[in-house]
Formats: sequence, C-alpha cells, structure tokens
Amino acid sequence: MKSKSILFALVLLLLTSMLAACSNGGENIPNGNGKNNTPSGNDNTSDNNGGNRISFDENNTQENGRDKDIPIENNENDNMLKPDETEAQTSYIYGNTPGNITNGGLIAMQGDWIYYSTVEMDGNDLIANLKKIKTDGSDKQIIIDGYFVWLNIINDWIYFGGIHKMKTDGSEIQQLNDEHLSSMNVVGDWIYYLNNNEGGTIYKIKTDGSGKQKLHDEFSHYSINVIGDWIYSDGANGIYKMKIDGSERQLLCNEFNSKSINVVDDWIYYISGNDRKIFKMKTDGNDKQKLSDDEPYSINVVGDWIYYCIIKSDGNNYEGSINRIKTNGNDKQHLIDDFTLHICIAGDWIFYRNSSENNILYKIKTDGSNRQSVE
Repeated sequence: MKSKSILFALVLLLLTSMLAACSNGGENIPNGNGKNNTPSGNDNTSDNNGGNRISFDENNTQENGRDKDIPIENNENDNMLKPDETEAQTSYIYGNTPGNITNGGLIAMQGDWIYYSTVEMDGNDLIANLKKIKTDGSDKQIIIDGYFVWLNIINDWIYFGGIHKMKTDGSEIQQLNDEHLSSMNVVGDWIYYLNNNEGGTIYKIKTDGSGKQKLHDEFSHYSINVIGDWIYSDGANGIYKMKIDGSERQLLCNEFNSKSINVVDDWIYYISGNDRKIFKMKTDGNDKQKLSDDEPYSINVVGDWIYYCIIKSDGNNYEGSINRIKTNGNDKQHLIDDFTLHICIAGDWIFYRNSSENNILYKIKTDGSNRQSVE
C-alpha cells in the first residue's frame, strides 16, 4: 500500500510540474498531498462553429496526452478553420479562454459539454483519462486514456499538449509536433505556444502541422494570451505584446517575473513580479492599478470577477484557499479552503485539483457552493 502511494505521488509530481513550470515565476511550491468565458470576458458562450467567438474593434485591441504510435501529420488541409471573411477579420475562434490556458488548460468547454482531464488510482493501477460531461452534470463519458493538458477545442477537434489533435470522440489522433511546450493557444487555424526546449520562446504552427514559425528569440516566458492580432506574454523579463506575425514587439511593464496574465477586453490582469499582488493595466501599458493586497499563486478572470488561489505555509505544512474579487478591486470574497495551484472555469463551475487529496479533481460553483468531486 505504501509503494502504491509513493508511485501515485511521483506521477502526480511529474504531471503537476508541467503546469507549475509555466506559471510559478521561480516559486518553489510542492505538489500537495497534505464558464468558459469568451476572451472578451463575457459569460461563457460557444458559437455554432464549435469554438469561442469574439468580435471587437481593431482600434481597441487590447503533456501531455499520448504520443506513442501517433503519426505526425504533414499534409495540407484546405478546409482548416479560418476567421469569418464576412467580418473583415475582426472575428476570431478560440479553443479555450485566456484564464484557463494560463492555468494549464485542464478544462475546456464546447456547447453544453465540458472536457476535463483526470488522474486516479484503481487498485495498483494509475488511471488517467480525458472525459466529458454535460454542463448539468449528466452523461459523463470517458473519451480516451491518457493525461491531457493545454486543452483547446474548435469544431470537432480537440488540440492538446504535444502538439496533438484528435476528434472529440477520441478518434483520428495525430501528432503535429513533438516539442516540449506550454501555454498552447489555438486561434482559428493557428496554434501559438511556448517552446520549452528553448526555454520558453514563442512559436506558432498551423492546425494541420504546417507553417511552423519562431516569432521571437527571447526566452523565459511563463505564459501567453493570444487575443485578436496580438500576443501578450509574461515572464522573467516583464510583460510584452507583439503582433501575431512577431512584429511590433512592445514592453508594457518591466516588472520581472510577473505572471498569470489574463487579457480581458482592453485590460491585462496579472500577478506583479515585484510584490506578488494582483494588478491590472490597459493593453497599451497605461493606467496601472493594484486591485488586492492578497498574494495569489494564480488568477483566472471571468466576466467582472477575478478568481484566484492563495497558498500559505508555516514552514512545514501548506494550506490554501480559493477566493474572488471584482475586476475593479471591490467585493473581495472567500469561496473555500482547499489547497490548489491552478483553477479553470467552465460555465458557472470552478474546477481545481485538490492538492491535499492527491490532486483529485473537484468543482465548486463560482459563488463557492456545491463542492463535489468530478472524477
């Protein structure tokens, strides 16, 4: 029994490290054993094309699943999703939300389905699956075995870390790339990601596996948000933005090790590298404001709420909580006392791995009620 627990802890440590590496900003937090909104920040919606759609004024822009025996796809596909040409390229289809991607992409929502990754013990066996469940909690299904992060869903395709893609029924698995990556954003027919083989440089590749491009040589990024024609990044060297072709790179904030960026409407929400507090600023770098004196590990912005997890330690033991505060800094609320590193949001549910209970996946309502396991 002891060896089984050790195996479980070791595997979870490996899996969690993939997520923590992209967002910890140098912090050393142990793996604990002790509304999928549109990128504009509105309530969770999906359009009929099977992704999250946002239209906006261009003048106001603001792993790994399984890779064994998966063929790498190199063929061109003329039917790949493109922005709706009738909307003059101001409408974009997103595979997940900025906040969920910043938090590891363990959850993604499409229509009335929530897709999520689970890890659990069954006797002596470690079981990892990708599952889906209706937003009302009914009709839970196992799609495929394996551990999945950076989930993005567009049309009937699921994209996940590796880079891989497969149909939403688990068929037609294809490997598009074999790099160690993080912070994968699927927007239209492009995949944007951090190449961790190079220390976190920004790349993009077509959803058919063609057209791979390095967009900038600088490394040490922690996460990226792709919103409209802009890529926003945080990391060791501050917060930047650049065009999706790699041009017009601009320094927005020179606070080293800032992290957990969420770009919503024309605001960037982030955890300051200076004092670990929650800040926001305009997408042009102006109007910087501190919103809270709390020191969260990660944040996820949905609508007019910032959801965040706090981790505290007395030197020997760790404890945590999930909280929320309005995007204007008002109405701070404590939701629940659970130790977690990342929170993902789909519909009116917050999903998180409870590090005090072997990383079992839990969910609570966005008001903190109705706590339950979803394994």
